Amino acid sequence: MALSKIQAESMNLADTFAFSGTVSGAGKVLQVVQSVVDGTYNLTTANSFADVSSMYVDITPSATSSKVLCMVAFHGVHVGSNCYLRLVRGSTAIGTGVQSGNKSSVNSGNLHIVGSNYMHETNFQFLDSPSTTSETRYKVQFITDSTDGLKVNRTSGDANALYTGRSSSTITVMEISA
Repeated sequence: MALSKIQAESMNLADTFAFSGTVSGAGKVLQVVQSVVDGTYNLTTANSFADVSSMYVDITPSATSSKVLCMVAFHGVHVGSNCYLRLVRGSTAIGTGVQSGNKSSVNSGNLHIVGSNYMHETNFQFLDSPSTTSETRYKVQFITDSTDGLKVNRTSGDANALYTGRSSSTITVMEISA
């Protein structure tokens, strides 16, 4: 078929144009799944990773060649000394730093804060290659060195005042065609 050049003055941009072809190629978003955690709670553990309640999503990739872009936005605070987050696919930590000695391999900075009305926001992303068409769970885990609680979506003091606040946390995954 010969191509025709359409002059801008002969096209009415207010018209509706129908597309009858197909879009192919890599880099297309095929599906998006998100979990929004808007409740507040306190989690405790010491010296081992544990799941952050409700911070997970399940996705079933349509092809083994698909990538999955994982995005985490977490709000909270730990009033003990150290607390870190990591992203996990199934039972495998992904996108974390290299483990060395007894240091934990994590995705986030320390969530510890001193003060009664502070809350951290930490965001991290990772482009994963799960190589499967089976349902896959992505989740967020935390580790602390004390039994002091991880306060999720709230400040450490959680005062009932305008100068403090509550938030929500999200985990979002997007299947990207290869």
